[in-house]
Amino acid sequence: MSAKFSCRFKEGGEISPQILKSLNIEFNQIYSSTENILKISKAVKNKNNTSFVTLPFCHTIEAKAMGADIIPADEIAGPRPGSYVYNSLEEINKISVTENLEAQLLLNACKELKSQGETVAFMVTGPISILSNLMDLTVLFKTWRKSPEKIQRAFSIIEAILLEYIEEISKSGADVISFADPAGNPDILGNKYNIFLIEMFLLQFLKKAIKVCDPGTLLCICPLAASNLSKQGLILKNEDSSGNIACSCIKANVLPLNTFTI
Repeated sequence: MSAKFSCRFKEGGEISPQILKSLNIEFNQIYSSTENILKISKAVKNKNNTSFVTLPFCHTIEAKAMGADIIPADEIAGPRPGSYVYNSLEEINKISVTENLEAQLLLNACKELKSQGETVAFMVTGPISILSNLMDLTVLFKTWRKSPEKIQRAFSIIEAILLEYIEEISKSGADVISFADPAGNPDILGNKYNIFLIEMFLLQFLKKAIKVCDPGTLLCICPLAASNLSKQGLILKNEDSSGNIACSCIKANVLPLNTFTI
């Protein structure tokens, strides 16, 4: 766990134009109905020959619920921010992700997939990636440097938003909730901000997230986050696999194999 980890997941985790064409679904219709979500999730599962389905298909759901201007995926790239909607961290306020229509459809799809006997892995996105869809990250880092109390407020709000969302995902029957923060890469943040993120958000968030999950839902973090925690001595491997958190790359089509304690 202490080795440097490089995030290079398999391309098979993405929705290909060929899959959408075979289903007669346009890119901008991916999250337009529960039926579309069900069809796509099963098609991706079959294409990748995995034992589980993955929801959602991008890292923009939470940010979009917070008001982000997200350009739909196309044949060139996946969903990405258009114009930034926040100019400062002070504009961030508590919302409920589950009030967003796309999130509601995803939760409905999760319930339906479980009723059909599928194993569901549901992805949740971390704070830096969420903020990167809402505002220019140069503003974020400038504020972080000059007024760390303002980003602490933002982290607290995002934590509350994600914990409520995770609780609803677990209630919807997800077998695995996979937490990842691609933009929160230590190589991007640098050592100082990386440690700040761990101490002021990640560690306590994960401990709280475990508690809001139903017993049948396993909380999983990506190998990059696990490696980051391991380097700080905050995650311990359990030889008997009785830990409270798992580590795996869902996008690489692998379900958790090892559990750890934080």
